[in-house]
Amino acid sequence: MTKIGLRLTVVSDYLHFSGVEDYSVTHVDAQRIIDEFLRGGDPRELLGKVRRVMKLPRDKRGVVIPGNTIRGMARSRLELLLRSADYPATQYRVRGDQRAGPSATYMNLFKPRFKPQKAISCVKDLFGEATRKDGNEEARASRVMFSDFVLPSAEAEKYVSLEEKSLPRGMPIEIEVAKKGAIFEGFMLGDGLSKFEIGMLAFALGYAGRGQWKVRLLGMYKYSDKQYGRVRFSSDYAELDSCYEEFMKRCGTDIVWVEEDWK
Repeated sequence: MTKIGLRLTVVSDYLHFSGVEDYSVTHVDAQRIIDEFLRGGDPRELLGKVRRVMKLPRDKRGVVIPGNTIRGMARSRLELLLRSADYPATQYRVRGDQRAGPSATYMNLFKPRFKPQKAISCVKDLFGEATRKDGNEEARASRVMFSDFVLPSAEAEKYVSLEEKSLPRGMPIEIEVAKKGAIFEGFMLGDGLSKFEIGMLAFALGYAGRGQWKVRLLGMYKYSDKQYGRVRFSSDYAELDSCYEEFMKRCGTDIVWVEEDWK
């Protein structure tokens, strides 16, 4: 097994990712409003007094970005940025109970095009694949996993705050955010990884060689609000440059270069 330590630094003003919805009624007359609602009263007064907060995921370690969130981002970048990889699942924006098409920012950045499905690409070989419907290929297990990325509780005291956002239809909501400068720590763990595959994973996370890392977009509002969703990874892995060079030798001409730090 190969274990590589990673850091994720928030470089935009804010980062928000799915957590837990919390509701409270803080109005001084809250008990009367709730009692009347429970007796079948007009719900509009209650709704007008509800405070809705979207909190970041936490556990005893601190604020936590789930490892599968990082893994999904890494895979999607490889599927988007390598011409030889299959086209990723279409991204949809949810509006109420309906699904809308991909955001304009996403389309302008990545300019995704249909790519026919490959039997086995280097991305599938690394990240795995479920069994195809036509039964022509068996399920493949993933050979890489990402740990949760943690902002320790002591750091969360300095880097986590509440911001207000307006949802579609003008509904206000408070969201808990990690602010610029917050550093989450985690690692990736791979089974039998070659230097090429380590370089490919580093590229997926934004590595550009010689210690340079590009911005990656992550979390909610990343395609709609410039103040949100920009992160930069880093690692002290000693062989990162040689691994990246192996990846570039094999895939350098296969890459669609994209700058995610959109203006």
